[in-house]
Amino acid sequence: MTRILAAAFALLALAPLAGPARAEDPRALADAALAAYGRGDYAASARLFEEALAAGEEDPGDLYNAACSASLAGLRQKAFGFLDRAVARGFSGCRHMGEDPDLAPLRTDPRWKGLLDGCEAARLASERLWDGEVWKTPYAEDLPAADKVAGLSRLWSEVKFAFVNFSKVPGLDWDRAYRDALPAVLATRSTAEYYRLLAGLLARLRDGHTYVEYPKEVSPLLRSLPAVSTRVADGRVFVAGVLDPALASEGIRPGLEVTAVDGVPVGEYGRSRVAPWVSASTPQDLEVRTFERSLLAGPAGTPVSLTLADEKGAVVTKTLPRLAPSERARLARPRPRVEAAELPSGLLHVRIRSFDDERVVPELEALLPEIEASRGLVLDVRENGGGNSAHGDRILAHLARGTFPAQRWWTRDYRPAYRAWGMAEGVHGKTQELTGDEKAFEGPIVLLVGPRTYSAAEDFAAAFLGARRGKLVGEPTGGSTGQPLRIALPGGGGARICSKRNVLPDGREFVGVGIAPDVVVRTPFEDARAGRDPVLEAAVRLLSGASSAR
Repeated sequence: MTRILAAAFALLALAPLAGPARAEDPRALADAALAAYGRGDYAASARLFEEALAAGEEDPGDLYNAACSASLAGLRQKAFGFLDRAVARGFSGCRHMGEDPDLAPLRTDPRWKGLLDGCEAARLASERLWDGEVWKTPYAEDLPAADKVAGLSRLWSEVKFAFVNFSKVPGLDWDRAYRDALPAVLATRSTAEYYRLLAGLLARLRDGHTYVEYPKEVSPLLRSLPAVSTRVADGRVFVAGVLDPALASEGIRPGLEVTAVDGVPVGEYGRSRVAPWVSASTPQDLEVRTFERSLLAGPAGTPVSLTLADEKGAVVTKTLPRLAPSERARLARPRPRVEAAELPSGLLHVRIRSFDDERVVPELEALLPEIEASRGLVLDVRENGGGNSAHGDRILAHLARGTFPAQRWWTRDYRPAYRAWGMAEGVHGKTQELTGDEKAFEGPIVLLVGPRTYSAAEDFAAAFLGARRGKLVGEPTGGSTGQPLRIALPGGGGARICSKRNVLPDGREFVGVGIAPDVVVRTPFEDARAGRDPVLEAAVRLLSGASSAR
């Protein structure tokens, strides 16, 4: 049960503990059922789920979780009953159902195959309705006009009914934006130009989890970069890394300031030639995505001219070739997901760069002896762009004891009949709680965050706040998380649309704002280009005082 994604049917990655449930409160009963599951009291969990389902609507996720509890409790008849009802209510997670260890006791039963067949039929019916083959047309250098209009229309429709952050763009008339885009779409002369137009349309939603995914044939035409990386600090841009030794031999090195691109001042170039096509949730998010991830993008094989200034003000202009994404990836030197370093005063600095891969959990767990032996932990997620929030939850369980609120979230609850009756659209949401390990590390912790802390890493920071394990130090986070809904578009591309809105455990908004640190420490440009880290230094000072006071 614990591996079902929360976005699929509002299931939790870890089972929360809840207070006493009231008979008239189906949500509290379901939360209590999940808590009983977490304690291993599967019979009680199945009973509480049954009461919750009787008291409210039959949520497919609750039905599935009820089946898991009943299966583990040896209540085979009830388990099949719950699963039959889940499939009838639209549950279509057939692959997960077939692999879930909670349901292993049911797989020898003759009814199992029929159940999976029913689930697969439900999945196919859902796919025909929401993601039919008509959208999965092959790539062509210039898509037919009908495909272009169909793709735009699908994007408009899916956003209208799934996008959860319209309140963040109150001045946007989405219907008018669609109508105005129709002639522009018909005027495009290539699939690359068409997808770039769609990217600009979604950028108007100002959401970092709502964006276009280019077909693999288009990415080299729009997303190719030279073999350097850039960094922005204090509104100024500098070379952060050089991937190609040939460029290094030409004198291109980290620390050189980028003052112009193709002869245009770098700020003007980014704002006019890059930002309008960038999906971002906050000013700090837009700055990072514009001046670091997309600043030098263009067609593979084309040159880009950089005007560079060294620390003494000497200026030079260099022309660099853009490399196709696959070619550039071969030059990149991968960095470890988890990295630890000893600091003064017995402190330990642990960087977690991504929650993408489940291996991040055992890699962090391998450091637990060092963490336990330290006088304090500086946990650094400033470069963590996210991934799977469940991995972050599992890591946090090693650093916080007891039960604590991790996040609150909601999604739109559109009911056509209610609209016909003149009733406003509702929302459906939950508060998620996590339970830490009873032997979790109890020493002082500081969590470093910044504008590149994003998505699942922000969920981690939110849960860290809920656990009250320490202070956040650094700059506001990127301010974008949620559950993207992926749709296919003609020509082999697609789009992701944010369908879930998260808030902090105490109800404060951070999407569109960023999570504000307790201690704000900014990195000036000269420090950033020289590799100095005032944020880490501030964390060491803070923790040194805390550890000496213990």
